[in-house]
Amino acid sequence: MSTLYRPKARASADIAPDALRIKLVPAGLRADQGIFAPGRHDDTVIAAALAWRGARFTSSSLLAFASEFKPLPLYGMLPIEMGRLGVWGGGCAYGRVAGAVNYPADTVESIDYPKEFAVDIKGLNEEGRDLWNRKASFWDELHGDDGNDFHRTLIEPGVLQLLALRAGESVLDVGCGNGALARRLAALGANVTAIDFSEKLIELARRRSAAHDGIINYIECDATDEKALLQLGAGRFDAVTCAMTLMDIPTTAPLFNAASRLLSKLGRFVFSTMHPAFNSNNPIFIHEKEDRDGTVVDRFSVKLSHYLEMPPVKGAGAPGEPTPHYYYHRPLSKLLGTAFAAGFVLDGLLEPAFTSEDFPEGEQLSWRKYAQIPPVLSARLRLA
Repeated sequence: MSTLYRPKARASADIAPDALRIKLVPAGLRADQGIFAPGRHDDTVIAAALAWRGARFTSSSLLAFASEFKPLPLYGMLPIEMGRLGVWGGGCAYGRVAGAVNYPADTVESIDYPKEFAVDIKGLNEEGRDLWNRKASFWDELHGDDGNDFHRTLIEPGVLQLLALRAGESVLDVGCGNGALARRLAALGANVTAIDFSEKLIELARRRSAAHDGIINYIECDATDEKALLQLGAGRFDAVTCAMTLMDIPTTAPLFNAASRLLSKLGRFVFSTMHPAFNSNNPIFIHEKEDRDGTVVDRFSVKLSHYLEMPPVKGAGAPGEPTPHYYYHRPLSKLLGTAFAAGFVLDGLLEPAFTSEDFPEGEQLSWRKYAQIPPVLSARLRLA
């Protein structure tokens, strides 16, 4: 195996924000354990560590020493030491670096450039669990028994339309929150297993669902833990629902992979999420006045600056939420591509939006002002 890059030492180089994935296979290391942010200048590769967990280089490795690093939003740099990379979280950075990195021939397997930001999935997931536990009571009061207005108007109708539920079916509701959708499914005759990774939300959902005792089974379960999901029972469910949860979890592959085995052969997976093209991590609401044939009218639009690649960001969520939580943007190609890779095909799609009749007079900018721009994407998947 030959060294893929044998760089010359240079005084400095600019680090690019793209992610460089390097597979290292010395003793004790699994392949694909190292993720780096590269900067390239001629034959020089300058690397700063991302998402590394205490792995050691061989003695022949030459590590770069960083200076003037500037973390990108929500990310931080790992400390770099000779012979060892530190273990602090995941990160991404840009700046000026002194030195170069030489990867010995026996440590390099392959290099590729993934089109996503590197994230510490486990760390972000655990932080997300803590944030949701801390604001569980607020969320429960916001949604009440039947969900808030956004849920009742845009989310639930689309999910139920695509689901086409039949009485007696067994449904797994993923990311159930305080149980608003689970209770609706139970009222329509389904036998419901409802899961969430927040023990506080599960507790509150049980309290609100006393009338459905024996029909809804609430379980604390992490949607990013494929092994835990599979313990719910292979082939057990006629349908899986996932309402406004995919954008809240750092990885979706474990859920789609597990769902393909949890569903019966004719089962379906119905989800709703923030519309990746219009309501993701960086929309800006715009309100303009336009003179149209002598009449001044209001024109509402949404401004976006990124779509294909965006790092996780913390969002305020509903007005008054005590703690912001992470949102994970995925373009349609990645959102659906992960499902396709798990064996699903897409056979239903809705883009719910408020109607012009929903426009409130005098209200501040909100999605109710945008009848032509859907804030929600709902879809139905079936096994191929």
